[in-house]
Amino acid sequence: MEHMKLITDARADLNKYHVLGELVCTEEDRKIFEFLSSIKVELSRDTKSGYTIIFNFDSNEYFENTKLWKKYERTKTSASPIQWTQGKGVDEQSFFKRFSEVDKRDEIGEMIKDELWSDPLICFHHEADVENVAVKMR
Repeated sequence: MEHMKLITDARADLNKYHVLGELVCTEEDRKIFEFLSSIKVELSRDTKSGYTIIFNFDSNEYFENTKLWKKYERTKTSASPIQWTQGKGVDEQSFFKRFSEVDKRDEIGEMIKDELWSDPLICFHHEADVENVAVKMR
């Protein structure tokens, strides 16, 4: 089991510099990510058959969950339901919509596993590096 724990002060850097913050998140997502305490990637026994990404959050005003997960397997995906606090929720462009889109291929999930999890210092790269990452996704 592998685990990447974000440094508390680095949360803003994740939002500012990494693809999660610059390319797929809304302003509301940025506020929610301030409560992110760690990201964990668990590989299946056969690493080619799948993996699970677990996002751990501090208690917050947006949802009741302290843990959100999404499991990627060869033929399907599954995810934890988000228990939104009454009056809270996200729009269609939100990162968190991925938790309800369980049948879609998710390049962001692959990128978290292959780039962020394997190279957590990417969060601290200079802002110009964000443009390079964006090109890689197209």
